[in-house]
Amino acid sequence: MCRSILCCLFCFATVWDFPRSAWAVPTLDIDPTSTLTYPFTSPDAKKWYGGNYSNAGGVVGPDTNLSFRLFSPDGYDFSSTGSERHPLIIFLHGAGSRDGGTVSHIINLESLRYWAEDAVQALSPTGGAFVLAPKITSLSDRWTDHPPDTSGTSINPEFFSSGYSADSVPVADNMELMVELVAGIVAGGDTDFNTRIDPSRIYIVGTSMGGFGAWDALGRVVEFGTLLPPEYDSYRFAAGITSSGAGPTDRGQAMADVPIWAMRHDDDVVVPPAGTDNMIAAIEATGGDSFFETDPVVAAGGFSTDLSTILSKKRLLTRFQGPQPTSFTRPHSWASQEWNNLNGQNDFPAQWLFAQQSIPEPSSLVLLLVGLIVGTALLVRKRPLVTRDW
Repeated sequence: MCRSILCCLFCFATVWDFPRSAWAVPTLDIDPTSTLTYPFTSPDAKKWYGGNYSNAGGVVGPDTNLSFRLFSPDGYDFSSTGSERHPLIIFLHGAGSRDGGTVSHIINLESLRYWAEDAVQALSPTGGAFVLAPKITSLSDRWTDHPPDTSGTSINPEFFSSGYSADSVPVADNMELMVELVAGIVAGGDTDFNTRIDPSRIYIVGTSMGGFGAWDALGRVVEFGTLLPPEYDSYRFAAGITSSGAGPTDRGQAMADVPIWAMRHDDDVVVPPAGTDNMIAAIEATGGDSFFETDPVVAAGGFSTDLSTILSKKRLLTRFQGPQPTSFTRPHSWASQEWNNLNGQNDFPAQWLFAQQSIPEPSSLVLLLVGLIVGTALLVRKRPLVTRDW
């Protein structure tokens, strides 16, 4: 009888959150005629479709807009309703790409264009991947809400090296909009653009200011799950790559099972490497896998570690070392510059990223059915007569 009661309680617990509130698909505006064609030296032009996401009292967040560019796999037919689904790479740009335009991050960031190159796309398990590049156009906005210093007028420098508590720092408006945008793309929020995304291969990559954003998103993944359709209750990033940055050190447990490749420069004076190191320490403190340290030999066009070793590691820390870049066209961290230099010379990051795949947790409905089956089996089971000699 006790077992039957426990099973009933288990079944009830699995549906405690039912019925769910209705989930509204965010409305997207992707213009198939608004394309940015590049690169400038290759005969194979790449097209990034222009788009805008407007949250007018939608799922969550303020009534604001977020522009974006969406790259689709070569030859992808948006009108097709086939079953094949492709990975989605979300790329968060750095502070140097903030301006009033909508394409500067595509033009200026080799680390972003890298994911659209033919050789990298071919490494995807489906032979292609979507690349989402949201764009912050205001010079005063960020992917994270940096706490101010004691004067209240500038960013607290401790934020860059120490990280922060997600419980005390609210989700930034642009981050909420970005997650809603992802939800719309995954769910097909634009009827003219049928985007078939593999929910087990959603990746996030960020450099410099975008590195802060990537860490923030990885740490808040449980909260973001509520912004997605019910069938993605178990949504989480399959993996993440961060170049510089810091994030919510109190969310190490949320990142303990997520593959992360963290990159930073030993002598970075823009974004201190301590921010990355503290995030790693926060994850390791929860029992997360240890990070494998590797020193890339950028000048030689690769890593000093072989690919098989890199692919065998769930988490990696790349410590870029001197000499530091002497100049760069956009103001960002030195680690991001080294990351730019590395791209195009080495396919290790893409091969590692595409090798990662998340396994969704059982949904509440599945747990309910299992509970009912087990409970029923225990109720109807014939118990044999057992005599005990005490």
